[in-house]
Formats: sequence, C-alpha cells, structure tokens
Amino acid sequence: MRPRDRMRMFEEKLLPAALRAGIQNCIIDVGVLDIPSVGWAAQAIREFKERFGYPAGCASSNAVYTCKFLKESGSPALEAAAAAIFTLPQTVGASYVFYGPIRNAPWAYAACGMMDAMLGYNGRNLGYGLECETHPLHRIV
Repeated sequence: MRPRDRMRMFEEKLLPAALRAGIQNCIIDVGVLDIPSVGWAAQAIREFKERFGYPAGCASSNAVYTCKFLKESGSPALEAAAAAIFTLPQTVGASYVFYGPIRNAPWAYAACGMMDAMLGYNGRNLGYGLECETHPLHRIV
C-alpha cells in the first residue's frame, strides 16, 4: 500500500474502530513486506507522526528475513544491508524499529546507535539539544 492509502485506511477505518473500542493510546506499525517497501514505510512513518501525533515505526526486519538473496549471502553482507534497512526509518523519526532475533542485537544496536549519533549531531547544528547524557553521540565525540 502506498503511504496515502495507509493513511486513508487508518483515518477512515482503523482509528474510528479503535476510538469506538475505547482505545486512547495508539502505536502505529506502518508495515513492511520487502526491501523496496522500506522506503514507503519510512515515508508513511513521517506522515503518520506529523498528521496524527502517534508513535509510529515498523518491523523493517521483515524485509531482511524474507529476502532470499540476503539470507544466502550471509554475514557480513546481510549485516551491512540490514544496517541500512534498519536505520532508514530512524532518519524520518521512527519511534521504534524491530531488528529481528535477539542474536542480532550487537550489530543492530551498533548501526542504530551510530545513526542516532549522526542525527543528534545534525540536530545540535539545527539548535536542538540532546535528550540525555547517555545519547550515542556522547560515545563517539
């Protein structure tokens, strides 16, 4: 689904149903099916957060673990590709990104931490303060 179609479905069907059910706090998973859809997911995350104000993210790990080519390539090609796939949503402000099995935490956290550091450094240039003293930027600068 294109981002605008996801927004329409959420606004016309899912959100009204959630509100009727008494749900007051939502977290949006924009959905990822394959590698090309990560770009649309990133766009949808930004648009959902801007329009509705709810936390939004995705399981971009779905793109990695359903790609036969990446699974057959193995390490380090899989980790390099996955790092790009996991960090793209961060660049548009994803509230969360699922990275897959816990055994991937060491390299997935390193990739996402590095992206947080770069985004934090850029934010500082734009006049934003870092939220905490343990921000990843403080570990590399």
